[in-house]
Amino acid sequence: IRRAKFLDFKHQPKIKPFARWATRILETGEFDTSLSVTTSTPAAVMQPRGGTYAALARAAGDMPRLASPKFVERVLGKLFSKKSQLLKLERDAFAHPMVQHIAASSRRAADELIADFDLEPNQISVIPPGSAIPVQSPDERTRARQQIRTAFDIDPRATVFLFAAHSPDLKGLAPLLHALKQMDKSREEVILNVVGNFPYHFQHLAAQLGVRDQVKAIGVTEQMADLFAASDVTVHPSFHDAGSLIVVESIACGNPVIASAKDGSSELVQPEGRPPCGVVIPDPHDVDALTSAMQAMLDDDQRASFVKATADLDASLHLPQHVDRLETLLSESAS
Repeated sequence: IRRAKFLDFKHQPKIKPFARWATRILETGEFDTSLSVTTSTPAAVMQPRGGTYAALARAAGDMPRLASPKFVERVLGKLFSKKSQLLKLERDAFAHPMVQHIAASSRRAADELIADFDLEPNQISVIPPGSAIPVQSPDERTRARQQIRTAFDIDPRATVFLFAAHSPDLKGLAPLLHALKQMDKSREEVILNVVGNFPYHFQHLAAQLGVRDQVKAIGVTEQMADLFAASDVTVHPSFHDAGSLIVVESIACGNPVIASAKDGSSELVQPEGRPPCGVVIPDPHDVDALTSAMQAMLDDDQRASFVKATADLDASLHLPQHVDRLETLLSESAS
């Protein structure tokens, strides 16, 4: 592995100068093949893991009405202040003659690439994200479940939902908190483990809704295998995702999922020709639909059927399989 020395940008490189510099380097033909995981820079194989600016800009108009106004101003403001520049870089990158293959995270993402950039379907291969989480034995899962629940004072009989995100506004935490309030919890305790960022405005919202005591703030952690073991269901009502890694990781760890149709990884939750391993709600704004999906997950038999279905998919969702598929595209582009 050789680390390239690029131009003397102050602090972090700006997107446009970096894209120009990287494109010039790749155009020299010094490399047998190349891989770009950003849509601003072309390469022999492009892998827009987070989707495209075009798709995000389109989704932004349907951003969560329950989200924090500061989030919309901070994140979307930055995006749209550079919108024309980002979209032009993206269009130029996908149109560059060096691009041979594009690895999309989902069928949904592939369809967006074809529609937005007039690409040929045979240029695009669907390669879902790969889970790097170690597979635990049944005994390891049992121990982790007991340890996590004891540490966070969670009743062993409670049904625990897991939400994990760095951008909780974008990933649907607001409607999730509203759904938690609407659930019929008279029969058993329901807990929501929030992994990652849990900013004040969400803590305030949870308190306003009267569900703050049901929410456990886990924080940022790399102990996801243990947290999956301690949870019963992963819930990810995202407003935009080319292909969510957390959904893939959940299925690979044997946990059922509630996902949004706005997330490309929802295709794995209800795969064609196979039993579902969870529920997909069409619209993350629909709190009633999210509530119904979560309510259904309180049924032990229903959850068990979804857990059983994850076994049909988990072998194909680990990182080695992801790398093998990507390596095939890189080999083809080099030949």
